[in-house]
Amino acid sequence: YDASRTGYYWNDHVMPENNAIDKFNYDSKKADELIKAGFGVVNTHIQDGIIRGTGTLVALNNDDGNEVRVLDTRSAQYLSFSKSLTSNQAYPSSIMGSMALLRQMYLDADWYAKGYSKSKDLSIEALNTKKKLVQIIEAGDKKNILRVDKLGDRIGKQFVIVGGQDAYEMIADIKATNAALIVPLNFPDAYDVSNPNLEWFVNLGDMREWKQAPGNLMMLSKAGITFAITTKDLKSPADLMKKLQVAMQYGLTEDQALAALTTTPANILKVSDMVGTLEKGKLANFIMTSGKLFEKDTEIYENWVKGSK
Repeated sequence: YDASRTGYYWNDHVMPENNAIDKFNYDSKKADELIKAGFGVVNTHIQDGIIRGTGTLVALNNDDGNEVRVLDTRSAQYLSFSKSLTSNQAYPSSIMGSMALLRQMYLDADWYAKGYSKSKDLSIEALNTKKKLVQIIEAGDKKNILRVDKLGDRIGKQFVIVGGQDAYEMIADIKATNAALIVPLNFPDAYDVSNPNLEWFVNLGDMREWKQAPGNLMMLSKAGITFAITTKDLKSPADLMKKLQVAMQYGLTEDQALAALTTTPANILKVSDMVGTLEKGKLANFIMTSGKLFEKDTEIYENWVKGSK
């Protein structure tokens, strides 16, 4: 139950002192995959721990160095319910425990800021210096979104929530949170039931998800819920367009899909003065295609990032 670090918070899974830029290593191979899929800017962070520290906003430019690529070294503060893989500390062992730990950490930070602590805590100091950043938490399913919102109410934070693939099942409750969502598009493909014996391995819940999940983004948009789209949980960035095309068959419009990939994420990260639209004074990020962006046979001819092809 003891932490492995001294001078930091008593729980190893809380690491607000981490900064993604300190561990950032540009991977040109992965960048090429994203460039070919049409992306110009990526927001990334250390995906480990309950409080993960700041992220980094990066332009996908294979020709220049990080001094040109890195657009923001503190793009947000990142959190989750998942423990760090680098520590064997047992607590917390449940979502309820993770919520309790987060709540306690923020209460401790407020107490520390008032000068009541007689000892130095580098984690709490880091949390306090980053408390005005956008707070992005990986929640997951619909019920965890509601849990995150209640936690935010207790500590006075409005979180941006990563999750909501199944938000369509509790759309009114999720709308009431007023939270912006960052939604993975990992809804299932059609199940192979050509062999009658395979039918026994596909339950009714799986079939309902396959049938309804592609309409999730349409329902979010119809309800007026702010959402961006992430490539998280997809095997390849190229799969994103295929998933979007299915979602559009269920009623998502081209404008809604485009906004979820451009203006909305820029607004969430508060970098609309730099990216999100093609205007004078902003980065010259744009793509040239063979036809309408979301049509099945459309090819991306050129991808320009910061004015470089």
